[in-house]
Amino acid sequence: MADLLEQLRRTRSDYLASVVADRFALDSYTGGGGFAGRIRPADPGPFGSIGSTTTRQTSAAYQPPTDDETYLDRFPRETPKKFDGRKQVAHYPGYVRTLTDLKLSFLLRKPFDRAGDDAWADWYDDTDGAGTTWRELLPSIVLRAAVLGWCPCLVDAPRGPSGGGTISTAQARAAGIASPRLIPLFPANIVDWQLGTDGQLDWVKIRTDSHERDSWRDELTPVETYTVWTRTVWSRWTVRTRDGNASASEDEAGVPHSWGRVPLAILRHSPSPDDALRGIPMHADVAILARRLFNLLSERDESLRGQVFALLTQAQDFKGSVPDPTRAAAGTTAPIGTTNVIEYHHEWPAPAFIAPPASVIATYNDVITATVTELYRLARAEFSRGVASATSGVARAYEFAQTNRAIHDFALQVSRWWEDVLDLTGITLGLGDTVRDGARITPPESFDVEDLQGEIDQATAALALSLGVTAETEIKRRLVGRLLSNLDDETRGEIDEDLEDAAAAKLEQQASAVKLAQANAEAAARPSPFGRPGNRPGNPPVNQAGNTPPNGQPAAPPA
Repeated sequence: MADLLEQLRRTRSDYLASVVADRFALDSYTGGGGFAGRIRPADPGPFGSIGSTTTRQTSAAYQPPTDDETYLDRFPRETPKKFDGRKQVAHYPGYVRTLTDLKLSFLLRKPFDRAGDDAWADWYDDTDGAGTTWRELLPSIVLRAAVLGWCPCLVDAPRGPSGGGTISTAQARAAGIASPRLIPLFPANIVDWQLGTDGQLDWVKIRTDSHERDSWRDELTPVETYTVWTRTVWSRWTVRTRDGNASASEDEAGVPHSWGRVPLAILRHSPSPDDALRGIPMHADVAILARRLFNLLSERDESLRGQVFALLTQAQDFKGSVPDPTRAAAGTTAPIGTTNVIEYHHEWPAPAFIAPPASVIATYNDVITATVTELYRLARAEFSRGVASATSGVARAYEFAQTNRAIHDFALQVSRWWEDVLDLTGITLGLGDTVRDGARITPPESFDVEDLQGEIDQATAALALSLGVTAETEIKRRLVGRLLSNLDDETRGEIDEDLEDAAAAKLEQQASAVKLAQANAEAAARPSPFGRPGNRPGNPPVNQAGNTPPNGQPAAPPA
């Protein structure tokens, strides 16, 4: 049993270091952990509200930090008491969260072009098996990948009623079993893996943590669940710890599946050049610089508190009790501080204090400003400006170009991961290779702050050119997606049907107009039974030259 426990709990060699890096990335986004002061934000789990609420799958590796953990650096001669007091009042500005949310708002606001994914419509309505739609689940997955660098997502297929291998969705529904579900995980859930020579996973070991108890009177029992997926089978073990004793049990062993690969779709913010599995966080460099800013702000505040205060002085006749300042220096008077009064003999000169040089605080302010500017540069985002520094829309668009490129690069990763998810779920849904290969997700190319009005103007101009019904329908569909980006799938489907109906009606109207024009042309070219085309009943007669004679009388034929 000990051997099995040791094998299950064994992790890759760099697992602990990666967990420490993840914890720092989480803290830099939330402002908790080592960035928190005396008042700590609630820490219900990794990422707080975007953690286990959508997946119910967490990792014990993301443990809340202890109260003595901090990202502040201690001064060389700073006493522990002084350092502890500085930790309690430290303030962390949330630049990482602000910049991350800003970019993701642009990314998620513009819809991706989807083609050939109609067969996944029902699955989109219940993506995780608990009623969560794709539209609701996608933002949390994208956020995890942005903050942590990568978000592994497991596709879990339904099991047959006899306990055999995976089955199709049609068979699952007939048997009353749930459809395939997408389970977003955290990097810490992936404790070990092996890559094959083809760059694909040979196997992966996943750990999820939870608690259970038989009744409300009992203590919580920690439960570790280990699942090992290979290219052909999967197995599962459960470890329960009671009274400090851990015991492992095998739940499933060698259950076959039909994917032909490990069903893990990984969304990376940016692929790592030296790691085929993991990714690079959106603001890894910014988080390190934010830690430096955190220290600079604390040091400046400490300088202000230690040097800038008001001190009350009062003239006093000591009557010989303190004849000269030397006895005061010898400790015969009360200590001087910000909470008491300094007394001096009325015959002595009034005490004078030399103010600390303002250059110290000014230097700190200059360094802090330069750090914030560099922080925005690393984030490839426009530095915030005041109203007096407002610039033209063209200038702002130029400055936004770097941010647009960063968002577009991430959007490409999202589209590739999305297609991978559709391929895995499509196998379980019983879709053929042609249908799965035909599903295409194309990301937007422009996320500029000024592009909405520009797109509207371009669409209006394009519609005025009479490009054709098909082109006009696509332009209108894209424009609706930009103006009404928060539509639900049902309403969006109804709008698409309205656009298709309008396009069909316009095509039918154009076809009728063409037929009418052809009929008129044929009638005009057909010979008249009254001779010339104008000599018909009800029309004025014409002569041989084609002219109407005076008073409508027929002209005499030429001699």
